[in-house]
Amino acid sequence: IRFLDENKLLVAAYPRKYILDSKAISEDEFIESRDFMDNLAEQFSDKFEILRITNGIPKSCDNNENVGSAEGNYINFLRLGETILLPQYGIKEDLDAYNTFIKIFGAENVIKVAFDINKLAMLGGVLNCISWVSY
Repeated sequence: IRFLDENKLLVAAYPRKYILDSKAISEDEFIESRDFMDNLAEQFSDKFEILRITNGIPKSCDNNENVGSAEGNYINFLRLGETILLPQYGIKEDLDAYNTFIKIFGAENVIKVAFDINKLAMLGGVLNCISWVSY
């Protein structure tokens, strides 16, 4: 979940096909996670506009710190004032994420960032995680 402003929440979700990967989560965990996010969105829908973004499926990784991959995580974008730096992983979900973000922020404000994103994501974070946020 990420606040976009005082009135909007961006809620991330994994696609259903995530449970088909033996290295991913179980169907029970997927349902529990989806139900939690749906209940949360419903609980706050009278206070916030809830916007959904579907993540891609992260690759499993074995880094030294046992931190899961953040690949496919679009909610970990970096916001610099009105400019959005949106991670792009070279997966089909990139286009859907970009289209969602330009609807929210406007095409002139969204910049795709692909250079070394997958290397960074394999360490467990993406653009927001490695930076100080400036408004």
